[in-house]
Formats: sequence, C-alpha cells, structure tokens
Amino acid sequence: MAEIARNNTGLSGEYFVVAELYRRGWSVGMTIGNAKAVDLSAEKDNVLVQIQVKSIYKKAHSGWANDENKY
Repeated sequence: MAEIARNNTGLSGEYFVVAELYRRGWSVGMTIGNAKAVDLSAEKDNVLVQIQVKSIYKKAHSGWANDENKY
C-alpha cells in the first residue's frame, strides 16, 4: 500500500473523520482551505457541532475513539 504524502495527511484525516461521522448518522459539511479554525460542521438530532481535525503522519499513532454510546 502506498504511503500518504506528508502534506496530504491533514486532508486525508478530515475525510476519515467525515466518513466515520456519516457512518454514525451525522450530517457533515467540510470547509476546504488553509488557515481555518473549523474543519467540519456536523449535525445530528438538532445538535450542531464544529470540529477541528488534527492528523498525525505516523501510522503508530492512528485510530478512532470507539465509544459508540457517547456519540
């Protein structure tokens, strides 16, 4: 499997979070661009949240918090 270029890590992290939120029933909008404070806006059950995603380049530090009952 090809390695992700270091400069694409942030955007790929955002897409990963979007996919997980959609899978969990959230509606998600992305703000594409540099120097932004909010990466995603998500809504579920009339709750709106703004999310800033931080991505890590090293594979050993990856994962998703898996507390299905909380979200």
